[in-house]
Parts: sequence; C-alpha cells; structure tokens
Amino acid sequence: MASKTSGTYALIGARYPINDRWRVEGTLARYFLDSAYADSYTHGSVGVVWAFKAPFEARLTLHGTDSAAKRLFPSMAGTRAELALQASF
Repeated sequence: MASKTSGTYALIGARYPINDRWRVEGTLARYFLDSAYADSYTHGSVGVVWAFKAPFEARLTLHGTDSAAKRLFPSMAGTRAELALQASF
C-alpha cells in the first residue's frame, strides 16, 4: 500500500554464533507511519542460519507483526516462516 507520505523505520538486530556453521539471529523493528496511516507497527524476526558450504547459507526465519500491522495491512501482516538459500560473494 504505497503512500506519497514518508515514514521512519528503526531496526535493532543481533547475531549469536553457535559454532562455525550455525548461528541464531533476531531483529526487532518499528515502522513509524503516523503521518501516512495514523498508526505505527512493530515487526520482529528470529531465525537460524546454517553455513553449509562457503559462500552458501540456508536460513529459516520466523517473522511476526503486532495487531496494528494487521489493522493496517490485513492481507499482508501476521506470522509467517521464510526458508531461504543465499550466497555472499
């Protein structure tokens, strides 16, 4: 849902290595959209990453939003899981 009004986004995250191949990651973010939608919402994620063969990693991440996001974006907000394969060069 695009808007010509700007907003502010703040994010904090952390990574915790378990060993050379595994790590746990988490984020907490706030979307300040009061001027565009008269509301703001929070998004969080927690995931596990497996570095199985450099430069490739597989990650499983669980994403969630608060009730304000569900009010603002009912078909897009909520809890979902993401499975991704990535490479860094």
